[in-house]
Amino acid sequence: MVKKAPQLDKWEIRNMGDQVMGGLDFKSIAEETSLRGFPTICMQRNELVRQLVKAGSALDDKSGMRMACGIKSLEMKQGSAHVSFSASTVKPKSYRMVVGADGLASKVRELLVGPIGGKHVQIKFPGWGRWMCTIPAALFPLASGDRTMTEFWKEGRRIGSWPCAGGNVVFYGTVLHPRPAPIPDNPQARIDAFCKDFEFVKEDFGGAIERIFEHLHANKKRIDLKLEYPAQLKVEGDILQGSAALIGQAAWSINPALFQDYSMAIEDAFSLANAIVSAEGGKLLPEEDMDIALRAWRTARRSKAAIVEQASEEFHKAAKSFSNKGLMGFITSRLAPVAVNERSMNARFRKVYRL
Repeated sequence: MVKKAPQLDKWEIRNMGDQVMGGLDFKSIAEETSLRGFPTICMQRNELVRQLVKAGSALDDKSGMRMACGIKSLEMKQGSAHVSFSASTVKPKSYRMVVGADGLASKVRELLVGPIGGKHVQIKFPGWGRWMCTIPAALFPLASGDRTMTEFWKEGRRIGSWPCAGGNVVFYGTVLHPRPAPIPDNPQARIDAFCKDFEFVKEDFGGAIERIFEHLHANKKRIDLKLEYPAQLKVEGDILQGSAALIGQAAWSINPALFQDYSMAIEDAFSLANAIVSAEGGKLLPEEDMDIALRAWRTARRSKAAIVEQASEEFHKAAKSFSNKGLMGFITSRLAPVAVNERSMNARFRKVYRL
């Protein structure tokens, strides 16, 4: 599935003077720990979904996959979960295990724990928005190589790119906002809003940003320029109830500043599969062993989530410090590099991945 996914060797964080403030050396960490590239691969979400659907359609039990049928109700029974679907064409069915991997607005979590804004699930806006689009790599030739994620910081903005397939890069720019602003509803309005947000750095990259502006205007019908506001949930309810479990953004209060939300989901899924499947026969564990295995999995994942949450909050505070002006800006712009230098980031990375 990931054979064609570009792999990162390095993450560089620079200031607008093109001085390296810090980052991560993924390659050396992978070599030291036999990580075999994980978690330093770059894959676009639509490609991942396409491959998962393809793999699921070839399952031995011929059950295939159903997309967008929606869950209506979820009832826990002894050793199973009974699911009713919103689509009238899909009959209710009982499963040994139901996994809620349906993101921030998780329906599975709502049925298990409660709705967003209720007693057990609160939503928090971290204070920034992110513009993203895919462009030819030649338009943003600022990375140190085709296996490097490069990020620049200035006055509350983070501008950067990471490689993707076909000689392209995913270009992104973040903007600090006290609250989510309305998202323009047509391509031209989004391009105009993006250009307005980053007009002040147009002179900082030898014309690269201006070339991106021109490219967006010339290809507005073909380029999907998105503005999103990453949200952070606080989930106090139990992520494991009976034969149902929550993973990824449906489960954890992960600040998205450190790009660990999808990584956590993949790691959750991988560890859950290993926990509930017999190593010998490749079958689900018997009911009496399943309960013990699931509780152990929950404990381990809670511990990991707490580490990632702390690391991402620290990184977010360091990046946010660049929005300060005057004397405070002068002080924090010199303190923040201490928080993001390579030695510090490598230490956090090792802690996050228990290396």
